[in-house]
Amino acid sequence: MATKGPATGAIACGHPAVAAAAREILESGGNAFDAALAALCAASVAEPVLASLGGGGFLLAREAGEEPWLYDFFVDTPRQKRPAEELSFHAVLADFGTATQEFHIGLGAAAVPGAIKGLFAVHRDLASLPMERLAAPAVRLARDGFELRPVDAFLLGVVEAIVCRHADTRQIFRGPDGGLLKQGDTLRQPELAEALETLARKGESLLYCGPWGARLVELCRAEGGQLSEEDLAAYTVERRRPLTQSYRGATLATNPPPSTGGLLISFGLALLAEERLAPEAFGSPRHLRLLGEAMALTERARRESGLNEAEGADQAEAAAARLLEPELRRRYAKEIGHRPTTARGTTHISVIDGAGNLAALTLSNGEGCGRCLPGTGIILNNM
Repeated sequence: MATKGPATGAIACGHPAVAAAAREILESGGNAFDAALAALCAASVAEPVLASLGGGGFLLAREAGEEPWLYDFFVDTPRQKRPAEELSFHAVLADFGTATQEFHIGLGAAAVPGAIKGLFAVHRDLASLPMERLAAPAVRLARDGFELRPVDAFLLGVVEAIVCRHADTRQIFRGPDGGLLKQGDTLRQPELAEALETLARKGESLLYCGPWGARLVELCRAEGGQLSEEDLAAYTVERRRPLTQSYRGATLATNPPPSTGGLLISFGLALLAEERLAPEAFGSPRHLRLLGEAMALTERARRESGLNEAEGADQAEAAAARLLEPELRRRYAKEIGHRPTTARGTTHISVIDGAGNLAALTLSNGEGCGRCLPGTGIILNNM
C-alpha cells in the first residue's frame, strides 16, 4: 500500500458530491488513490445513469516518482452465448429532445461487471486507508440522498425507457407520486447504502465467488441473462503499461490496447500537434473548432481502421496498428483547419495529492440494462 498523503490536492469530476467524497478522504490523510476509490463509490451513487458497481472502468495511476500503470477492470464478455430466443434483450429509444438513439437492455445485455474487482485490486496495491473509510461518504450519500440537479433530471429523462421498464430500477427512480424523479427531488438509495457497507466489510468475493454472484447467476439463468459462475470466477483485473505520447513538450500516458480510447486520444492529439495556437486562445472559437474537427476525423479514422468491427484480440491489435500508421495520421491531419462526436454512459474522475500521486479514473455502466443485482440496488450494465 502507498503511504498516506498530505491533506492537499486537486480533484476534477462530474458531480459535486463525488468531489466532496474525494476531498473528505484527502483531508483525512488519504492519498490520491484513496480519494479516487472513494469517488468511484460516490459516483456509483450520485451518477447512476453513467456509473455503477455493476459496470466497469479503468484507473491510470502514477505513484510519485514512479512509472505509471493502467488498471483495466472493464466489463468482460460472457463465455457462453445463449440462443437469441432465450435472451432478455430489448431495443429501446433514448430521447435526447432533439434526437433519439437506440439502446439495448435486459439481462441478456449485461456483461461481467469489473468495477468491484477493480476497486479492491487498486485498494490492495495503492491505498492507505481502510475500505470502510473510503466507502463511508458514498454510504451516507446513498442513505441520506441528494437533490437532483437539472442535468441529473435531464439524464434520467433521456433513459426513462430503461430505468422505468422493470421494477428493479423503477423503484429507485420513481417518486412518491409514481412519476420519474425530477429536478429538485431527492434521490435516496437505502438498499445501495447497505450493499456498500457490506461490500466494504466482506470484500469482492461477495460477487465473484459468493452469495451476490450466486443470486446474479440464478437471475440470469431464470430470466434470460448470460452470466455464469465461470464468468464471475474467471474475471481478472489486468495491469498494463500505458500508451505514451509526446505532445507539445509534455508526455501523455493513456489507456493502451486492447482498449481503443487511448489510441483515439493519441490519434487526435497527433492531428492537432502542428496547429499553432497561442495560450491566450485556449477556449476561443478557433480552438473549439479545431477540437471538433479533430474529434470528427478521429471517429472517421476509427471506422476506417476497422476498430468498430474488430472481434477478438488479434483483430483489435491489427486495427490498432493501422490506426497508428504515420501515413494515416498525416492524411487526416491535412483536413484539420479546413467538423463533434458524443460519448455515452461514462464519467471521469482525476485526483492529484500534495505528495504528487496521480489518479485518473474512468467509469462506465453503458446506460444500465434496467435490472439490478438482487438485493443490492447495484444497477447492472448493458455492455
